[in-house]
Amino acid sequence: MAAACLKGFYLFLAKRGVGIELAEALDQKRLPTTVDRRRAFLGHTLQSMPANPLSPTKSVRRRHPKMLPDGAKQGLPTTLR
Repeated sequence: MAAACLKGFYLFLAKRGVGIELAEALDQKRLPTTVDRRRAFLGHTLQSMPANPLSPTKSVRRRHPKMLPDGAKQGLPTTLR
């Protein structure tokens, strides 16, 4: 969300004549994914989608651990053991 706001701000400044080179660098396109095509109205006609190079890369989602860490069982009350 913050990357989209930042990109919009830089594109706004470019319309005012400030940082035109940066706005040209931010104006990128990417190929649509299957999810993009399903989400869009008339998605079967999509040729490209806007891309934001300022957005963070996908982070790896990690699930919570299923086992207690070593030594944690001794810290639990006896009713929970």
